[in-house]
Amino acid sequence: MKKKFSTALVLAMVLMLLAASAVAATLLWKDAGERVAPLEAQNGYYDTWNTDAKLELVRALCDLGELEDDPDAQRLLTGDLTDEEKDALADQIMTAYVNGTADTVTLMSILEKLHGPMESWSMEDRVWYSGLLADNNMLTDETTRYTLPAGEELTQPQAVESAKAFLHGLGVENLDDASVEATMYEEPNDHWYGDMQIAYAGRRVWSIIFRKGEGRSWHVDLTANGAVILYDRPETSALYTTGLLPGDDAMTEERAIAIANEALAVSSAANAYYGYINIVDADAHAELGQRVWQVVYEDGSRVMLSFDGSVLYTEE
Repeated sequence: MKKKFSTALVLAMVLMLLAASAVAATLLWKDAGERVAPLEAQNGYYDTWNTDAKLELVRALCDLGELEDDPDAQRLLTGDLTDEEKDALADQIMTAYVNGTADTVTLMSILEKLHGPMESWSMEDRVWYSGLLADNNMLTDETTRYTLPAGEELTQPQAVESAKAFLHGLGVENLDDASVEATMYEEPNDHWYGDMQIAYAGRRVWSIIFRKGEGRSWHVDLTANGAVILYDRPETSALYTTGLLPGDDAMTEERAIAIANEALAVSSAANAYYGYINIVDADAHAELGQRVWQVVYEDGSRVMLSFDGSVLYTEE
């Protein structure tokens, strides 16, 4: 007699196989990281590696099952080739693997090949990656050090809601259908933009990014307890400005609009944005890091003011 399997049993077996596959995929990209990180730590950028280091990289990916069926990889590791031929073939294999050039063969490009773009990684994945860099002495002052909330710090959902509420207060609507990237990191250094200093050193920061179609995004940095540090939105980005909350030394939004109205001899409704210039460009009409009010009218007219009220630029 033939054995019959119940639908429930078949479904359970399928789910077990899927779970096993997911675990295997997780182990694969992390195993790859454990093999590749020491090579990059010891040898620097791939396009400066010697032939032996390149062969070790290809061998590692073969051992992990990524290149084991690649005939070029097998020829590289077992064939009778000169060092020059090995070097060229290793470059051919790795650039094809990451779909790039020699200067794009990196630990990150390999991990993203196996695990998807970093922006899609979970917080736990990013924390693991930071630990991998730390274990291999690869952390620099520019490296993001991902971490997880602790104690009474905002949880990820709480941080997202806090950022959304802040943007809503600025008049930003319809973020519920936006994709969200929310990560926490430890920042060892203050951020400098020209003479503008943003106090980040020693802080644990929530970085919340909302993305919608056509490349539009809204970004809010919060302290671990929810205080807004800075923000960015399409309107401020178009003005070369990153948003700040006006300090006690800055004039009010109402006063900024009043001065702008006087400068243009109008009394129209306008939106005012406060922040600092975040890019060096003649079109920014101010110095990198300078704190400004930007008053924008519906007809496209604009007035840029210093934080204390001096007119810096007008556009009609």
